Amino acid sequence: MSRHTASTLAAQAGVPPLALQKLARHSTLETTMRNCVHIHDMEMAALAVAALDPTPAGPFGDGLAT
Repeated sequence: MSRHTASTLAAQAGVPPLALQKLARHSTLETTMRNCVHIHDMEMAALAVAALDPTPAGPFGDGLAT
C-alpha cells in the first residue's frame, strides 16, 4: 500500500492531520492536506445528496386532526 493510500484511508478513519503528516513523512502540513486528505468522488456525491435530501426529520403537520 502506498503512503498516499495509507494516509488517505487514515484520514477517512479520523486520524488528525498532524499524525497523517508524520505517517506520510511530509515536510509540511500543506503537502499532507493537498495530497492525502481527500474524499473519493462517490463519497462526495453521497454527502451532497444527503445534504439536499428533502425528507423531513419528523412527521408531517403539527399532530392535530383536520
